[in-house]
Amino acid sequence: MARTKLLNGGAEAELVEMLVTVAAGEKQVHCGTCNLSFVESVTRCSGCGGELGGSQANSSMCRFLERAMPTERSIPAAELTGRLDEVLEEIRRSGVIYLIDLGPATEEPFVPYGMVDRDDHIRFVLVPCDVCRAAGPWDDPEYGWPYVVRTEDVRTAADLAPGYRRHPMIFREGKYVAASVMIGEYEAIKDSLRGSPG
Repeated sequence: MARTKLLNGGAEAELVEMLVTVAAGEKQVHCGTCNLSFVESVTRCSGCGGELGGSQANSSMCRFLERAMPTERSIPAAELTGRLDEVLEEIRRSGVIYLIDLGPATEEPFVPYGMVDRDDHIRFVLVPCDVCRAAGPWDDPEYGWPYVVRTEDVRTAADLAPGYRRHPMIFREGKYVAASVMIGEYEAIKDSLRGSPG
């Protein structure tokens, strides 16, 4: 329904598909009768009431919790753009988390809240898309809307950095592969998944 409304409202088809993928995930179930798509946890079509095949009860959060905390790697921001395809492929294939190091916080006069880690370095984090889906909501009007970034448009690490009401959802070859969050947000996600109070 969201796809239809966006298309009828004049949005570009490619952008609509990207936004639907961000919101619903790539594993959508389809109703053959109504030609409607749903998130994988939906079991019945809202159009005709028919049962949807292939839906799974497990959410992204459950799948994330079932596996061990993923591997974290650190990379200097200066190296990121030259290795972006390699980094995104490792995120997509293995669920690796990349901490992007922008340098010591003491060298910058203004640092956005949530971008400084416990070691006093400015960092942001590239995470697999299922981590963000599990931890959301990323589409809350108060918190900020997703910001679509296509890898072909990336020139510097700053193009991938999150900010106030800006959470890059990174697409490579039309597929949503990773998201960018502040280091403070990532630490909160880890604490919540471990059951810590934060």
